[in-house]
Amino acid sequence: MDRAYLAFLALVAAAVPAAVVSFNQVNGVPPGLPLSSARRFRYVEVWPPNHGWRHLEGLIARGAGSAPGAGEPVVLAVYPPVWSSARADGLRTVLLTEAIATVLGAGLLVWGDRRGALRHPYYPDHERLSEAEARTALRWHRFALRHRDLFDRALDTSWSDIGDENGSVTVHGGAAPSPEPLGGTVFTRVVRRDDLVAVSLIDLTGSACGRWDSPTGPPSAGAATMDVLVDSPGDWVAEVAVPGRLGGRFRPARTRPARHREGTALRLTVPLRGGWAIVRLARRTTTGAGT
Repeated sequence: MDRAYLAFLALVAAAVPAAVVSFNQVNGVPPGLPLSSARRFRYVEVWPPNHGWRHLEGLIARGAGSAPGAGEPVVLAVYPPVWSSARADGLRTVLLTEAIATVLGAGLLVWGDRRGALRHPYYPDHERLSEAEARTALRWHRFALRHRDLFDRALDTSWSDIGDENGSVTVHGGAAPSPEPLGGTVFTRVVRRDDLVAVSLIDLTGSACGRWDSPTGPPSAGAATMDVLVDSPGDWVAEVAVPGRLGGRFRPARTRPARHREGTALRLTVPLRGGWAIVRLARRTTTGAGT
């Protein structure tokens, strides 16, 4: 099957060399399939047993044979059967799923024309959003598009930064931070370059099971206090962005020094009432900080 898949893709690429080609690795099969052209992108339908948000990262990695966030174009297709429950809870599940996919370095296929939203692999069987729901979905979708490059083009250090007493990022609040998207937590993702630290905080406290195919209640974290250890704290500028406010653009955030066992950290308060916030710390000499 693997050999046949590769041979077929090679024939298609040779027949239409100027076209952008996508191909469906259903549930990441065949695994480790290379992208042999910049004019292709990886398309992955998500099926059981990958019910959980926490399964998406492994699914992306297995399909590519490498870690997510390597700059490779990946689109996840999900069919969330959540619309028959309370509408607000169903919409919240889909919004959070797109947010999680974004910080994992992937896109999400779920929105369609005329306020359509997928719920079933037979696409005509889809959901129709109200105008108010569509406005909310657009706020989150545009926010994801605006900031996705932060998480697609930097080094992911979440698993060494979050939850370790020597980690450089500490999140205090009513809900525990987690480097993977688990129900009842604040999914915390950290990426770095030499001149930048970006942290995404996604409030999953409204989910009891952490699944993209189950309704999600309202978030409860409200806000989080975050400490980020950096060298020369006075040389860094902090900014926060949330969906909707200022078009989702970054705005300056006030910081104060905080004690860390390895030195001095920058402490700031991050609003989470809307369910998603992104913090960006950049060196003052970095062009574009504050834009």
